[in-house]
Amino acid sequence: MLASEGGRTSRGSMQLMMDYIELLNQLHKNNGTLDLLACECFWIAKAKDYFERRPFILSIDPLWGVRRAIRHLLSQAQNRQNEGTGSKFVGSLMQHMVGAKLDVLLGEGNIKHHHSNQNDSGSSRRGDFDYEDMVLHVTNMPTEALLSKCITNLEGGYKPLVITSSKGTVVLEALLETFGNGAYDGGVDILEFEQFLASNVIELGRFNAAGRKASLSKIIEAYNRIIETVEYDLSMKIELGDQ
Repeated sequence: MLASEGGRTSRGSMQLMMDYIELLNQLHKNNGTLDLLACECFWIAKAKDYFERRPFILSIDPLWGVRRAIRHLLSQAQNRQNEGTGSKFVGSLMQHMVGAKLDVLLGEGNIKHHHSNQNDSGSSRRGDFDYEDMVLHVTNMPTEALLSKCITNLEGGYKPLVITSSKGTVVLEALLETFGNGAYDGGVDILEFEQFLASNVIELGRFNAAGRKASLSKIIEAYNRIIETVEYDLSMKIELGDQ
């Protein structure tokens, strides 16, 4: 942690440690006392902050299918979310991964991206992404509030598409079947998130390993650009792991 190249090499660490000890001794000499527990807590907090801000890692293992790689990414977001920081990392990751795929597919600049906590209610936005006559909603778990937005889309002449988790697809289908006696059932397209991304990676990659790797890398590059542009927490960025 004390090395300027922390994590890669220990060159210079011993000298930095000696300088740090000299600083502590000087503080003790000047103040007559030194709270070592406070010093320890300071460095523990720094270490915790460092590791909490590490980016997500996407492993492109040749033995893995694309869906498994994406699922592994989602599990990292879920684990970070479970730490209780209050941030919805899973939903944010899903939203910006979909946005990245759209940038790769449609070309950068054709889709407008927003902060993941920015509500589309009360704005000109009809969903997370508006394109032509389609409105895309990205969510980890659909609610009746989302269903109401989809109905508003339909009544306005737009075609809603909900991209959600595998459990979310079941929940939304049940909501559509029961709401208004099924009046809107069949009007809302539903796609499972992992499948939505994986199918595009495979198709753009022309069904070969090198192509899949290249197309997935393009999506990650686009995703990181989006994070740098619209989010404050840069630990949401994704690094490509061992390939």
